[in-house]
Amino acid sequence: MVFLFGRMDGPREKNPPRSVRVAFWLFIVGASLRLIAAGSQLLAEDAGHGHVQRGGAAVDAFGLLFSAIFAGLTVVVVIRFRQGSRVARVLLLVVVVFSLLIAPGPNFVLLLLPAVVSACAVVMGFTRSANEHFKESMHRTG
Repeated sequence: MVFLFGRMDGPREKNPPRSVRVAFWLFIVGASLRLIAAGSQLLAEDAGHGHVQRGGAAVDAFGLLFSAIFAGLTVVVVIRFRQGSRVARVLLLVVVVFSLLIAPGPNFVLLLLPAVVSACAVVMGFTRSANEHFKESMHRTG
């Protein structure tokens, strides 16, 4: 993982620009909304059926577990994003584009809000001040 995100030791981060700080918190909110959407989907399906279908609860629990793992990985990548990792910025861009592509599915409203919040974060991550932050970070790491 060192080759992907650079070295993780030592103080690399100076105070990032406001656009990067806002993008950081928007990514955190997007990941939280994704986790809440998965949990609410699980609760809505349980309440709607009144009984547990064979295998249905396991699939829903797996979806919630996957969402929790994905949210945790997103937080790790977002921390590297805030520190100035260009790879993390591109990885987040790819994840958000994928999220926007799968949003028009059966749970449109539940998936669209986290995707839009994360898309706003990506836009904030590519502003002029953010680009300067990522260029400075590249020069600091060698």
